[in-house]
Amino acid sequence: MTMNTRYYLSFLAPLIAAIIHQQQLCAASQQEGISAVVRGFVPPTVTDGQLGEIDMFPNNAKLVLSRTYSRLSIYNLTEGTRHDLPKGAIFSGWTPGGDVIAKLSGSYYRLALRDATLTRVPVDFERIESIRPKKSVTTFHGHPGRGKKIVDETGKVILEASKPIYDARKAPTGGAVLIDFGTEVVVSYTSDEQTVRLPTSAPEHPRTMIDSWRWLGDGKALVGRVSLTPRERHVEVVTETELYHYDLMKRSLEKIELPEKLRKSIVDVIAVAGDLLLVNAYRYYPTEERTGLFLLELKR
Repeated sequence: MTMNTRYYLSFLAPLIAAIIHQQQLCAASQQEGISAVVRGFVPPTVTDGQLGEIDMFPNNAKLVLSRTYSRLSIYNLTEGTRHDLPKGAIFSGWTPGGDVIAKLSGSYYRLALRDATLTRVPVDFERIESIRPKKSVTTFHGHPGRGKKIVDETGKVILEASKPIYDARKAPTGGAVLIDFGTEVVVSYTSDEQTVRLPTSAPEHPRTMIDSWRWLGDGKALVGRVSLTPRERHVEVVTETELYHYDLMKRSLEKIELPEKLRKSIVDVIAVAGDLLLVNAYRYYPTEERTGLFLLELKR
């Protein structure tokens, strides 16, 4: 072996080792990527495209309460069914056990989930107020883009920003707040006032903003979406959504691999329970089509 050969080998060896190491890291990241697995489904023929305001049952994520102007319904994501409560029923809150309390004709009723029947129960006004769902965090003025203060359930100011807030969501376990300032989204920790600025875009789509951030699990991660348009210049509507997972501890962003039936679709995350996502999926292009209501579990 000549001296020149030894010289070139000594130069190339570290480079080759670095390339191999990078390939191993990429392979590992692909193997350990995050995927979404379907755990429940309601077909579009059942929802009729009318979902309204959605609440997931506190003790059973596979049951969903839907409130529209014309009906109060419960969806069973395991069976793919819908049960409509009597016309005129108004959702009043949850019991500590996770049952629904509804008001009908001036009286309060508990909904029995086994047979979907209503049983009249003596519930006083104070009791209803105590179980009625409340927002844990809100901007002080209640108008997006105006308020700069965030208050808790008691009205105590827990954070005051230097610029107007468009939206704020408290972490599931407390201690942090997700704040949307319009041009940027941050996580602010109320204990030490530390702030983490969330990524504005994904590496795959540097010109498209990540939006609609939501808390996951124990408040250590979030899920956001990227809305894409087709390359055809004459089409200006969103035709596809990708979801991304952000780990606050590692400061890492990962694309969530969606099930085959949800790819090339618009996927709206409408509720979150732990690592379960309730999403409404549909298509606009090239043809308009409702896909359905899906319950997805994030798995690594």
